[in-house]
Amino acid sequence: MKNDYAAELLDKVLIQTGQGKTEAITTALELYLKNLAARERAEEALRLAEEIHKLLPETALGQVPSKEEQEALLGL
Repeated sequence: MKNDYAAELLDKVLIQTGQGKTEAITTALELYLKNLAARERAEEALRLAEEIHKLLPETALGQVPSKEEQEALLGL
């Protein structure tokens, strides 16, 4: 491997997991992609929350809807 630090990290993973190189690298890449997807979902949720916040009247900010209002919003 050309990068000594990457080789060191890989060796540590191989020792701790008992996996082969290909399996360890594949697993690491899958986890990395899942992490990226989770980060994107979190950023989108935050963006949506900010958009919703802008739509609320100031009188509603900091207020908790009543049980009846919550049920109506949820369609219960």
